[in-house]
Amino acid sequence: MIEEQSSSLLKISKGYELLGSSLDANLLAELQALASNFKNDALHTQNENRLLRIGIIGQIKRGKSSFLNSLLFNGQDVLPKAATPMTAALTKICYAQRPKALVEFYSKNEWGKVKNLADKAFTKQASYENAFLEYQANKAISQKQGVFIPSPAKPVISDEEKASIELLNMVKSSGLNVAQYLDTTISLDQVNNNDELVDKLGAVDLCSTYINQPTLVATS
Repeated sequence: MIEEQSSSLLKISKGYELLGSSLDANLLAELQALASNFKNDALHTQNENRLLRIGIIGQIKRGKSSFLNSLLFNGQDVLPKAATPMTAALTKICYAQRPKALVEFYSKNEWGKVKNLADKAFTKQASYENAFLEYQANKAISQKQGVFIPSPAKPVISDEEKASIELLNMVKSSGLNVAQYLDTTISLDQVNNNDELVDKLGAVDLCSTYINQPTLVATS
């Protein structure tokens, strides 16, 4: 069946090549790529040992960790939950005979981006506050003169900027020396069950204040 369908697609692709001058070149290229890749893709789906990857995405602090804890860990808080972005970056979960975790902290470059996003948000807020003070100072005068001055618009702070501010605030409140964790990795593999893994992850949380980026959690 796969051979027949693959052959049919190739014949269709070759047929359209004859009309290439009157067809959109991009559409023709897409059809040719579909014909070429169909057989490999179809055979790959029949491979019993193929690796299936499922991505869970969503806005920050919208329950992704809670959902995965319920789905994969019988409700245990293996993935941390909080009102602040505890898993603000990639978390990868895969199967293993025994629970373990690999915590990779932000690189210097990545942490620099976090600081830049926070600084960008602070700049927006400071500009708005200055503009609002100027608006209040001139409002009474402008009304007496019959001139309408619109109030400045509040700044739009993105979810990424909000998360960056919260991460920086947590670091400042803890007094953590971030530099000693950047570009480092902590491996938690001497555990017997998920309870021990959660305890060890909690200890990492305390020392790192959640500035870790990807976390690899493998559990039986």
